[in-house]
Amino acid sequence: METLDVLRGFAILGILIMNIQSFALVTAAYVNPAAYTDFSGSNALAWFVSHLIADQKFLSIFSMLLGPASC
Repeated sequence: METLDVLRGFAILGILIMNIQSFALVTAAYVNPAAYTDFSGSNALAWFVSHLIADQKFLSIFSMLLGPASC
């Protein structure tokens, strides 16, 4: 049971990563970061890594892990 709780916590932290980015920028910058700021260097790397690794993946992990707890 603790393993499920750890995985759920990991998924929530991943969702938090994407929410921080979403709340910090205007809506159009979530999909197109060049709409808000310069898209070079560390900004481009951070956007690419977050969208490659975290975008919608942690939400689906959390959704799958929520099922067994409600039984």
